[in-house]
Amino acid sequence: MSMAAQMQRRQLDELQLDALKELGNVGASHASAALSNLVSKDIVIDVAECVPLPMKKMHSRFGKPGEVLALIAIDVKASGRSRMIIIFPKNVATELSDLMFQRPVQVPRKLTPEDKEALVEMGDFCIREYLNPISRFLKVDQMPSPPIATFDVIGNDMDIPQKFGILTTGYDIKVDANFVDQKGNFQGAITYLPDATTQSLTFQKFGVDDAALNSTFNKFGV
Repeated sequence: MSMAAQMQRRQLDELQLDALKELGNVGASHASAALSNLVSKDIVIDVAECVPLPMKKMHSRFGKPGEVLALIAIDVKASGRSRMIIIFPKNVATELSDLMFQRPVQVPRKLTPEDKEALVEMGDFCIREYLNPISRFLKVDQMPSPPIATFDVIGNDMDIPQKFGILTTGYDIKVDANFVDQKGNFQGAITYLPDATTQSLTFQKFGVDDAALNSTFNKFGV
């Protein structure tokens, strides 16, 4: 059985989930600082959370059924292949694009090809900043692919956009952190989809891999 299959068949315990959340917190804090510098607006993150996949519904903070979401995705190749996705509601995406190009903010307005170019640049910058501390911590070279930016709509009954579902296929867990502005308004989210190898390396670094946990349990006769 492959490592990926083993990871998907077993349920992660709380210590392992905490390890992935901590990894997400470190990466997302660097990404939010990068985004703040890029658009000259204070943007911070909520604490990261781990959510098992597949994801069934979108959270209402992303908008309402039929509303447009901007998706920016990058594949990350190390020992395995992880994936990063940034999600912005349409009005947030156009606002950030206006701020990045230092032009008057117009909300709402239509998306333009220039907005897509801005999102690609934002995603590339933020995701690379997210990955840098993770690479140093895990001591692995991570090679991000060129980012892609696309748009999709929230489905009826808050069903996840089809393109987001495709991007998350093949992964068993996602590590989410929400972007918020200084007033606490929701700005978007950054999602880390760690492959099985990255998860295993993370658990080893935090001392919560299966071997370490079994040793601890045996020590106390559990």
